Formats: sequence, structure tokens, C-alpha cells
Amino acid sequence: MNIFRIGAELLERSINLVLVTVLRTSPGRPGKDGFKLVLAEGGELSGTVGGGALEKRAINEAIEVMW
Repeated sequence: MNIFRIGAELLERSINLVLVTVLRTSPGRPGKDGFKLVLAEGGELSGTVGGGALEKRAINEAIEVMW
């Protein structure tokens, strides 16, 4: 499912969310420019920014932004 559609559906249900987007990566990294992840209030995740340490950091920062 399209990440923007997921975000819209969450917002329609009044669920707060954070949209994480990879703007630029270095060669050899698993994430690619434009990868997106939605973290919904309550911890639901959709999408990916490439996994590994980058994704863990992105999720932790999204949690900080949301709360």
C-alpha cells in the first residue's frame, strides 16, 4: 500500500504520526534516497528506510518528535 495513503488513513482516524523520509544516503547503505516510513501513535510502523542502524535511529528520532 502507498505510504501516503496509509498516512492519510491514519490521520482520518485522528491518529498522530511521523513520516520519515531518507533524503540522501551514502553508497553501500541499505536505504535509498526517497525511502519512507510512517510511525503511528501507538508504535505501528509502515514502510522502511532501509533497516539496520539507520532505521533504528530514524524510529527513535520519530518517537522523540511525536512525544
